[in-house]
Amino acid sequence: MTMAGVATARKRADGSLPDEPPRLDPPAPSPTPRSALAPLRLLEGSQTNFYALIDGAVHTADEGVLKGTVRRLLFEVCEREGIPVVLSAPSLEGAGGWEGAMLSSTSRLLLPIDELYVPKAGKRSAPSDLLRRFENKNSLAARLRALVASEVEAHSCEI
Repeated sequence: MTMAGVATARKRADGSLPDEPPRLDPPAPSPTPRSALAPLRLLEGSQTNFYALIDGAVHTADEGVLKGTVRRLLFEVCEREGIPVVLSAPSLEGAGGWEGAMLSSTSRLLLPIDELYVPKAGKRSAPSDLLRRFENKNSLAARLRALVASEVEAHSCEI
């Protein structure tokens, strides 16, 4: 029996061994299913923080992200409203079970995500890359958007 990475001798059609020394077969490539790899964790965008809504809680990365002003305001709103915050980067593989997703930045405040696309590496998103749609009317994401906007307004002053 031939095993990858083990010296093997090839038999001729008549079953005899050739006069040459055995060769080393390279290991056969074995496709690794995505599920066997470490989960793809979502941290942030180039100008945004990322959040997933899972089982009524806001999930977001704790390490490796900028801890911006709007993020801090969201945490304050969540604490006041009794909405749990889980400081663990959400996994893209779990997106099918998310109730919603959001982005925050100082220019956008907090925005619910309507559609989540996962394009091929180095490519623009195409309609076939749609992973998930979120219904944001009357959603927790929409409620948090309004609460954060009110919080920003409460912390603001006329200039």
